Amino acid sequence: MPNVTREFVADPVAFIRENPVSSMSDTPLLTVENVALKRYDPRVVKGADNLVKLKAPEDDEASVQFYILGWRVQNVAVGQLGSQANYFYTGPMDGCTVGIDKNWARPTVTHINLQTNTGATDRPAMRQRVATTLAHCTSFWTGRVNVTIVESALNSERYKVNIFGVRGYLGWTFYRQEMDLGVFPYRVTAVETLSTSW
Repeated sequence: MPNVTREFVADPVAFIRENPVSSMSDTPLLTVENVALKRYDPRVVKGADNLVKLKAPEDDEASVQFYILGWRVQNVAVGQLGSQANYFYTGPMDGCTVGIDKNWARPTVTHINLQTNTGATDRPAMRQRVATTLAHCTSFWTGRVNVTIVESALNSERYKVNIFGVRGYLGWTFYRQEMDLGVFPYRVTAVETLSTSW
């Protein structure tokens, strides 16, 4: 059986183009975690032929360090990436907003989930919170705030969005993975590189 963690590390972008990833973190902090990537058993989870989860590694299992930025309802999670790990992951989003400043070496990231009194996703409040949380992220040349904002599908059980980051020689590159979990087997519908250049 192929080692899924090694498949990911060999080519992370090709891996997320082919494999939907669904691992939740309800810790509203930026953490660095040692994880193994595993495929769900399709006999246990219908449609999970290629669905991958991040989990704690077993004894001699290959693993890799990830920055994981979890979320909670009515919460703003913020952290700064550096060199403790080469990969970043938000977990599947279906109403959250993620903000990434355009500092290629040590970007600040936010994962925001705000709702109205009726429980609906409050997009305007989340956009405002990203702007105020990352207000310090200004361009030396223009003096303007330089932030990439990613919004997921609104409260969808079918469509989910993950944000991945990969740290390379020239800094961090971020990707938006959209998944359709309403078909069998589950599938990745799009992967796009996020613009985080000045």
